[in-house]
Amino acid sequence: MINFRYHLASLIAVFLALGLGIVAGSTFVSPETVRALNNSLRRIDSSNKALQTQNDVLAQTNRDLLRYAESSRNLLVQGKLAGKPAVLVSFDTTPGSETSQMASTLVAAGARLQGTVALSSNLALADDATRQQAATVVGGGISGAEALQAALARQLSDALAGKSPGIVQRLIDAGLASRGPGVAGEAQQPPASLAAPGTAVIILAPAQPAPGARPGPDLVRTIILPIVRGLSAAQVLVAVGEDGSSPLPLLAPIRQDSSLRVVTADTVDQPMGQAAVVLGLAEALLTNAWGAYGSGPGANAPLPTPQPPVALTPASSLTGSPTPK
Repeated sequence: MINFRYHLASLIAVFLALGLGIVAGSTFVSPETVRALNNSLRRIDSSNKALQTQNDVLAQTNRDLLRYAESSRNLLVQGKLAGKPAVLVSFDTTPGSETSQMASTLVAAGARLQGTVALSSNLALADDATRQQAATVVGGGISGAEALQAALARQLSDALAGKSPGIVQRLIDAGLASRGPGVAGEAQQPPASLAAPGTAVIILAPAQPAPGARPGPDLVRTIILPIVRGLSAAQVLVAVGEDGSSPLPLLAPIRQDSSLRVVTADTVDQPMGQAAVVLGLAEALLTNAWGAYGSGPGANAPLPTPQPPVALTPASSLTGSPTPK
């Protein structure tokens, strides 16, 4: 057995070696080297402070530009959807700030925002438990993942088209959807009367997983695209927005299908994209043109082309009826 004296001798040897190393190091490092190291440290510290100051200035500039962009967005969309009923559909992974900003933009455009619905990612029906929930929601004894997803998409499309909105409340009761928190100026309606015929539907894409993260449920294929196709076939005024931070897994197949009557906008997490949604819907109402806006693949332009102003003749200015040139 190793006794205490051996441990004590070992500890003394270790500390003696450390002390000799410190003495030797301080002896062999010349004063010039120490001064050079100190000068380098001072230069690095000064450069770091300059970069921090520069970063602070850039951050303030970005905040100012964002406020300017938001004010410009509100000015651009003012009155473009005056009195138009609208419903905003998002997902539980859609950033809350993106949803609230889009809702505020619709209100600024004069739309009668009747509410926001956040659909659950479980609507991809990836497990038996959610399939059982979905079967209860859709009713009719439907079983099988594909049949359930088709029934969900069809019933949701009908609800958003103002035909049979009862499924929205059933989804909420089953924990597969929730109502949004609301924004100032919206005209929030109960789920049973959320959408009426003629309501504009705005769909915000779910967020995509971070690079390297585990893939999320395939909501695009299983639920979103079938709903979009159903709304397009029913000739509902519909817009779809995606944030542009990914290769546009939702907007890409929509933009490639020329038969769809859908306004699309990427960068919808930014004021420009939010304005594009409203202006695109307004253009579709006026000209029946369904544009793709933003800066991502398949976009035709950042924003719709402005419509020429309508001139008033002296007579029409008195009666209030505009006369085009």
